[in-house]
Amino acid sequence: EVSKIVQIKNTGDQPVYVRISMDTAIALVNGSPDEADLSLISFDIDTENWTFQNGFYYYNAPLSAGETTVPFFTKVVFAKDMDNKYQNCTTTVRIDAAATQTANNGADALHAAGWPDAE
Repeated sequence: EVSKIVQIKNTGDQPVYVRISMDTAIALVNGSPDEADLSLISFDIDTENWTFQNGFYYYNAPLSAGETTVPFFTKVVFAKDMDNKYQNCTTTVRIDAAATQTANNGADALHAAGWPDAE
């Protein structure tokens, strides 16, 4: 178990809706990435304050200027049954955040317009 606290801060001056995407990868020392079992890694994702839909996690409340979200997750858990294949491997968790204005823009993040196209 490794502590990793993921939060998003609104550094702008207007309220926004926030969404994030998450991508996890394991780089094995000996072997191809296709051989890595991503199910051996888990996260304590907060599903009370974040809602998953269409490949994104949406923060359930508008985020005021200067405000920070509650943590999306606080730890990464590696399964105890990871074998020697995973010795000295590197695990990468990429979080991409996007925001769109709340003003005149739907009742919540799930119904807002103006989200950037997914990469």
